[in-house]
Amino acid sequence: MKKALAVGKKEFRQVLRDRRTLMILLFIPVFFLLLFGYALNFDVRHVALAVQDRDQSTESRALMNAFVNSGYFDVVASFHSDEELHRLVDSNTARSALIIPENTGRALRRG
Repeated sequence: MKKALAVGKKEFRQVLRDRRTLMILLFIPVFFLLLFGYALNFDVRHVALAVQDRDQSTESRALMNAFVNSGYFDVVASFHSDEELHRLVDSNTARSALIIPENTGRALRRG
């Protein structure tokens, strides 16, 4: 244990003497903290969304608008059949789909 403390003391004195090493020890962690804390953002935004609104009610349009206004989704197409949806996804036109079933407005009004 005494040997480890002696080596630690020696290294600490060396770091205090060498200003470049001290700057590296202080600058690199601060740089990465700022980089990972502020510069890198892993939010997924503007995902291409295909919509099928089977209800056509005010509530279903409000639900669709809530998706669009969140900033995470952009409506790129509407579809009426499963084949259209498969074509949109296979051609990479849409990356996700929102299917609003019938009677959604009535169910939302009931709570």
